[in-house]
Amino acid sequence: MHCRICDAEGAHPSFQAREMMFGMRDRFEYFQCSRCRCLQIHPLPADLSPYYPDGYYSLSEEGAAFGGIPQWCYTMLGGALGPDDLLRSYASTEARDQALASRALSYYFPEGLGPKSAILDVGCGSGSFLRAIRTLGFERLLGVDAFLPRELQYGDGVRVLKTTLPEFDASSRWDVIMFHHSFEHMANPHEVLRATARLLAEDGVCLIRVPVVSLAWERYGINWVQLDAPRHLYLHSASSLRLVAEACGLEVGRVVYDSTGVQFWGSEQYIQDIPLLSERSLVNCGPQNSIFSPAQLAEFDAQAAVLNQQERGDQAAFFLRHRRAA
Repeated sequence: MHCRICDAEGAHPSFQAREMMFGMRDRFEYFQCSRCRCLQIHPLPADLSPYYPDGYYSLSEEGAAFGGIPQWCYTMLGGALGPDDLLRSYASTEARDQALASRALSYYFPEGLGPKSAILDVGCGSGSFLRAIRTLGFERLLGVDAFLPRELQYGDGVRVLKTTLPEFDASSRWDVIMFHHSFEHMANPHEVLRATARLLAEDGVCLIRVPVVSLAWERYGINWVQLDAPRHLYLHSASSLRLVAEACGLEVGRVVYDSTGVQFWGSEQYIQDIPLLSERSLVNCGPQNSIFSPAQLAEFDAQAAVLNQQERGDQAAFFLRHRRAA
């Protein structure tokens, strides 16, 4: 097999993974490159639309809920979201979204970011995070997502285009280009990052948050919840993501591991054949009816925090800038 990331040829180890978010249980082949350790689907599917059905959380204009808060908050904040945030009651939905969006900005975004900064969100779904930071005063916001049924234009000025980044034509440059758990869904990572380098301001920052091949993959294998076959086409290692970035004129600087306890309880559910969105899943039945005790869930969160400190969590935020001449 040929690695689409580092071009390594060889008999890379292969695996059969099931679709388990919705419980379709269709099987797909993946292999892990023996050189760069990137886990990738083989072959690339011709049509993934059946696996992004109506109601897929990021594409819903209303937004799905997870643990009492919108899914975008949980996806955005990752390890920055403490257990208390899942239960906290805010005076209003707007106050809650502002508080959580403010935390996401302080946790992930570069210093000097202000209301006039130009922010492009790639693979943003319905644009719910952009709408949340719009309430904080940010004005230059745009999203792009190829899986949307149509372009979205909101009354607050936020717009989301139905397109891919390589097809996106803009004369302006962006201070921040961000991929929040969308880069792993894209079939052409090199092409996407070349477009990113073209659109990024000279001193701009590209933020890529993705699952990372690490301990959870080693422990759970094909039951790793973040494998998410067939939607996740590439599950990068830290080294394989650096390779793609450097090949496209970008370089990785700071890396923040932000995994959560989901890597454990989600994977343990898959071992017991419980799909992520089934009625039996913690996502829908809540902690009180879960197959896990409160102590187990707390331990999963504690383990995730330790792994993040050790840079062994199963997801991370990579901060990329233009490569400087030597």
